[in-house]
Amino acid sequence: SACLVGSEMCIRDRVKTDVDLTRRQKQILSELCDGKTYKEIGETLDISPRTVRYHVEELMHHFHVENRSQLLARARSQPRSKK
Repeated sequence: SACLVGSEMCIRDRVKTDVDLTRRQKQILSELCDGKTYKEIGETLDISPRTVRYHVEELMHHFHVENRSQLLARARSQPRSKK
């Protein structure tokens, strides 16, 4: 199943409420779930690929995972919030 449909609202619905993510982290996680590269995400959000990588590393820390594949699997497995 798809992680998200690409909207920020959808990621907000998919990520557990006890994981406090910034708006930018939610945007980047949504783009990652759409299969985009760091370069593509950077172009979309008008930031450098290195900045994207920084945010992904922060997301991995938040979700207690070691790599991008685990991050995406964890994001997909999160129950929907009640918001």
